[in-house]
Amino acid sequence: MINTRLSTLTPIKHPLLQHHSIQAWMKRDDLIHPWLSGNKGRKLRDTLK
Repeated sequence: MINTRLSTLTPIKHPLLQHHSIQAWMKRDDLIHPWLSGNKGRKLRDTLK
């Protein structure tokens, strides 16, 4: 089963971003499923039920 709730937000830390007080986040869709990750998992979630 594809669990899209496993997709988390991860903060991106870089000295340049911190210097300018910028917060950036990366959506981790690669954590949804071991071999069907990313946007493919979201698109196929309802089809594969």
